[in-house]
Amino acid sequence: MKESPKDECNDRGDDFKTPCFKAAGNAFVAMRSNNSQLPDFSPLPDSFSNVADEDTWFKMNKGYIVDLDLLQSTPARKVQSFSPQDITPDCSNDNYKEELQNLKRQLELVIKEKNELERKHEEEIQINGRLMGEISELKQELDVSNNLLEASTERYGSLEREFQLFREERDSLQKSVFESSQKLMFVTDQKENILKDLNSEVERRKNLEAEIKQFSVAFASRQRSLASIHGEFKSKVEKLRAENAVPLHKSLQY
Repeated sequence: MKESPKDECNDRGDDFKTPCFKAAGNAFVAMRSNNSQLPDFSPLPDSFSNVADEDTWFKMNKGYIVDLDLLQSTPARKVQSFSPQDITPDCSNDNYKEELQNLKRQLELVIKEKNELERKHEEEIQINGRLMGEISELKQELDVSNNLLEASTERYGSLEREFQLFREERDSLQKSVFESSQKLMFVTDQKENILKDLNSEVERRKNLEAEIKQFSVAFASRQRSLASIHGEFKSKVEKLRAENAVPLHKSLQY
């Protein structure tokens, strides 16, 4: 048997419902106790649980995952509630109209909050797009930096190898210079010894020339002496021959 509208109004005093009319389903009006405090956010229909599952959340947000650190909670607002004492038994149209206006205002607030959340969601999408672009640019810069680092590493390795070759060449040159220095010192010593020998030979030559000159002078003097003696001896021989020739001529005459 169908109950009268008045009976329906008085059945559940704790239900939040429209006076004098059949109460709306829990999918449209969130129930609360008379002793409950005013909520800090818009009530959800009873069809939603206190925690939305992953599928429902993805359906509501089109697969977008919201950063909870950036998400702001709905500001607190005053919601007018009606206690069973405020509902008159006659269910007057004035109360109904007032309740209807309150519900309309609440609906407008919910719509505004929904639009605000959608706007913030769009802003977050744009921010995320910019962030993804910046991340992409940073990744490109990181790739460029990695390439530069790799090139620098290869260049450093090449320079290090060249430095090693130059160092080995320097050591070889130093060894060659040391050997050349040793040879130069040896040649210098030999040159000094040769100069000493040459000086001594020059001195000996000078002495020999002086001795030869003295011998030449003495030999010339002796030659002159021998020539003088030879002249004297020749003159004496001729004189003797002349003296001996006269007696011989006389002896031949006899």
